[in-house]
Amino acid sequence: AEYMAEAAQKDYEREKADTVFSISSAYWNLFRAIESKKVIRESLDLVNAHLKDAQNLRSQGMATRNDVLKVQVQLSEVQYLMIQTENAERLARTALNSFIGLPLDTEVEPSSRPSAPEKNLPTIESLTEKALRNRPETGAAEARIRASEAGLTLARSAWFPQLALTAEYLYARPNPRVLPTQDRFDDTWAAGVVLTYDIWTWGRTRHQTAQAHAQLEQARDAFGQLKDAVVLEMTQVYLDLVNSLEKIEVTEQGVRQAKESYRITKEGYTNGVVRNSELQDAEVALLRARLNYTQALVDFEVSRARLRKAVGEETFNPAVQ
Repeated sequence: AEYMAEAAQKDYEREKADTVFSISSAYWNLFRAIESKKVIRESLDLVNAHLKDAQNLRSQGMATRNDVLKVQVQLSEVQYLMIQTENAERLARTALNSFIGLPLDTEVEPSSRPSAPEKNLPTIESLTEKALRNRPETGAAEARIRASEAGLTLARSAWFPQLALTAEYLYARPNPRVLPTQDRFDDTWAAGVVLTYDIWTWGRTRHQTAQAHAQLEQARDAFGQLKDAVVLEMTQVYLDLVNSLEKIEVTEQGVRQAKESYRITKEGYTNGVVRNSELQDAEVALLRARLNYTQALVDFEVSRARLRKAVGEETFNPAVQ
């Protein structure tokens, strides 16, 4: 019973870790939606300014009506994207409120931002070893193995005689053990040894022992399967984290390049040496690059939270050996 209580406590810790990860994921989903909305709003400002320039150039005979229509179509697409992002923000805020137990319409605003990613990660072998040692699931499985071992010992005990020691003290008025009976308080005591051996339940004992042995083997097999699952999960989570780090580096460089490309293209368009479509391409590329960078930051934070859960440490920092 003590071993099963220990397993239940480990199950509770696992549920707690799952809740922590769910809250972290919901938080960063809300952060992504809010940051994406900021990026799209800035893109709307750029496209609106572009539309005004195109309309001015058309009034001066330097742009065609088709050029203005193309910018208007682009503006509609960005506005459509804004509507989708605003809805995603509402859904993400509702999900986070649900996880943390607040009214669903509470206006929660993220205050934490993605931390600077570190590249000096521990080895996958050290993290896997730590996970097998710290994960509540493995602790629960080991406790169930010990409980099954105790159950097997208990089942086997029926093969042997049962020895019981008894003791009794009686203080009563009248005391039925004092003869003749008298109207007064008397005290008596008794002690004994009882040895029993039931030879008529050996068939039941044999089957109960076999059942307990099968339960023990089942618990051991479940623990082996769990260890394999932990190793597989650690490998997947670790590769996701490494992939997220690479995405951050690539998308950060892409934002710098897209900004510079937009700046050069914008100057050329203003001076009349760059076509309208080229400026549109630069605006779209800048929007996509900034959204990709935001997504990469959020992916890294979610991957870090997933790795923390997989290792079994609430305060685990994957950048620290």
